Amino acid sequence: MLTARQRELRKLHIGASESPAICGVSPWQTAADIYWRKVSDIADDEPNEAMMTGHRLEKPLIEFACEEFNLAGLRRNQFRVSKDEPLLSATFDALGDGVAVECKYVSAAGAQHWGRPFTDEVPDHVMVQCQHQAFVGELKEVIVAAAVATTRLEWRLYRVPRHEKLIQAIRERCNHFWKEHVEPRIPPSTEPPPLEILRARKREDKIVVLPDDLAPILSEYSELLRRRKEIEEAIELRQRRLIDALGDATVGRLLDGREITYREQTRRSVDTIELRKRYPDIAAALERVSTFRVLKVKEGGCDEQ
Repeated sequence: MLTARQRELRKLHIGASESPAICGVSPWQTAADIYWRKVSDIADDEPNEAMMTGHRLEKPLIEFACEEFNLAGLRRNQFRVSKDEPLLSATFDALGDGVAVECKYVSAAGAQHWGRPFTDEVPDHVMVQCQHQAFVGELKEVIVAAAVATTRLEWRLYRVPRHEKLIQAIRERCNHFWKEHVEPRIPPSTEPPPLEILRARKREDKIVVLPDDLAPILSEYSELLRRRKEIEEAIELRQRRLIDALGDATVGRLLDGREITYREQTRRSVDTIELRKRYPDIAAALERVSTFRVLKVKEGGCDEQ
């Protein structure tokens, strides 16, 4: 996980996890996403379950790679800036002399994109990330230690050697992105900024006249809200049917091999009502008030949101 200092430094450089988006091969981000993070004060996304799983697996995955390749003296969580291209930086899960270890948790949905172990058959976005790291760290290769969720959790190792032509292409694309978009503050896309940016914008209590070309967008938005309600109701109905079909079992299996499970999970939370009753002073001291805006559409005297 990145430290506060590392997150601050990321605004000044293009990191290895960002170059796949700039090169157009990231499954999760676009160049526009990276642009807005560089020019705005957008907080990092809250870690999701997959990210937290990957973080927990990082130490054993590094140990796995060290044992398999007899690596020693690796330093964990290392931030580096390229000597030859100060724009580019990288945060290494583990860094040694001429080699680094990059750890990945791969969900079942992404397992098909990973090839044979001990090869460089990794997804395109991982290949770009590794070449970026190889350049910044002056490495001969990057070892990718992956925990891949298939029918079980498979521990795999991949070896990604340095590729000079790909590194050069990454450098050119990142420099173009920075000079043509970040420095002059020109977004790489005509799409509006992310909601985080729009929500943080200062506003005055006034009414503006909107352009006519927003009318169809407003109609589409209202229609999507209506369809969302229908979809949510349809999802709930099918959940009820699936759970009812289990009877008193916790697992159900179809003839094609697919399974549904309905097992107990534990979640800890604080009973805020009881807390306020028993310890009102503590509750008041810990209370956090947040202010936010809600977009509503008024049509025929009704509000939609």
